[in-house]
Amino acid sequence: MIRFDDLIVTAFELVLNGEWRYLDCKGLEKHITRKEINRLYKGGRVAKVDVVKYTGSWIPVKVAA
Repeated sequence: MIRFDDLIVTAFELVLNGEWRYLDCKGLEKHITRKEINRLYKGGRVAKVDVVKYTGSWIPVKVAA
């Protein structure tokens, strides 16, 4: 079973490692920090309510040919 928080944390980690980008709802790149991710873990797991402000897009930096 794959949980929501596992997916969202993976997306954040990909952004931190420069593999993916997060674009806000206006299409502007938003940098994500480790501190920001750590705040999402306040209850031990990331809940949907914790990430409601992330309404943009997650896209890979390089698209496979």
